[in-house]
Amino acid sequence: MSRHLLEFSNSTEFYRLTAQQLEKLLAYDFPVDCSEADVLSIVLRWIFHVDSNELDVRLDYAFRMMRYVHFNEISRKKLDSILNKLEEDRRCDWELYKVILQQSTRDCGKYGLNSDLLNSRGMELALLKIGGFGVCGITNEITYCFSLGNKWKHLTSIPHVEQCNFGTAVLNNELYVVGGCFNQALEENIHPFGFKYSPGYNKWYTIAPMTTERCRFTLTVLDGALFAIGGVSEEDECIFTSECEYYEPRDDHWYSMESLPVDLSQHAAAAIDGRFSKRGRLFVSGGISPEGVQNQMYCYDLASSTWSRRAPMLTPRADHVMLTIGDKLYVCGGWTEDEEFRRNLIETIDVYDVEQDCWQEVTKVPNPRYHAGITAVDRTIYFVGGFHNDAMFDRRTMAIEHYDIDRDRWTTEEKYPQRVWEHTCATLYVPRWRTEDMEVIADEPKSA
Repeated sequence: MSRHLLEFSNSTEFYRLTAQQLEKLLAYDFPVDCSEADVLSIVLRWIFHVDSNELDVRLDYAFRMMRYVHFNEISRKKLDSILNKLEEDRRCDWELYKVILQQSTRDCGKYGLNSDLLNSRGMELALLKIGGFGVCGITNEITYCFSLGNKWKHLTSIPHVEQCNFGTAVLNNELYVVGGCFNQALEENIHPFGFKYSPGYNKWYTIAPMTTERCRFTLTVLDGALFAIGGVSEEDECIFTSECEYYEPRDDHWYSMESLPVDLSQHAAAAIDGRFSKRGRLFVSGGISPEGVQNQMYCYDLASSTWSRRAPMLTPRADHVMLTIGDKLYVCGGWTEDEEFRRNLIETIDVYDVEQDCWQEVTKVPNPRYHAGITAVDRTIYFVGGFHNDAMFDRRTMAIEHYDIDRDRWTTEEKYPQRVWEHTCATLYVPRWRTEDMEVIADEPKSA
């Protein structure tokens, strides 16, 4: 019933629930298919969906039921709308109105809710490790951990032959895996296919394929759409491409857009949405062009549908990650080339001020590595796995390092159970009831 609460609430069976049954339903820690504002509205509909003889009985229970409503996840605008409707109902009990008002005054919007998540009931934010390579070769496995120090467990696997260099993004708390390449008869095959994973239903869905098959590109969320930028395409005999396209989930379709000013692969991208800016903008940094490793920064303005150059990065980078944290962009990881075309790891994290169009070094990574999975949880940046030497794969690592931006402090206490590299990392809200998931089997004991 929890998973289909919205549908169930419109049935006659719902209004036949006893007060005790509804209270238990609200108290269960299981995911629901509607927002917390919807939950409050559903409870109020149940209360007043009786004749006057039974209303007093339901009102007595109503005060207890309000304890199970997560007012901290209801926006002030939504709550005001609900209260206005409640005030207009002539049968509304003034004491109930005051209880809701008191609860909302104390908790409404207190913590807020991740815009990607419909409702936090039964859900917990998890750190994901997606695909990549390990001691047994390439893998499509996706693993998760609710908090560092807990066990890493198997979540699901990408429903495709083993692949790498795909794009990943999280939109509306669904994980998208798009494009990439796989080996067949010792040849690299690039594909345009895409999938999305719903953690609430533990199910994969196929989405429309991109119009251009590509790998080593970026997939970024902006304004409710997915933007696929650049990469390598088989259409031009596996060379870099400047072509871009975006995906609208509402109609399951990819649309063309203005191409990048340069052919680019192994770059990074991040977006600034309307919360911190008057207009949505997509930023692309570094990467490899036909001229080599780049330090350029490009900005795509959603309103004008045009690209422009911004201040270049402090150091050319490829195979790096760019993260949006607040109203700033942080570039992490990656490598550059010297005059003899040897790869050198970049040990700094640099921050870009979007409004001032300037860069600044933030910190140095204690143990720089190639092809680590990098993501952020709130204002902490995580580095998972990777390897320390481009010429020595025995330097692959299980280490997890995280940097607290506000405290300017690194921590290197935890380890992933296996040596992994060329994976991606993300965060996703996962149901807490997944207690039977298998733990990740650890590699044989060896120095990380």
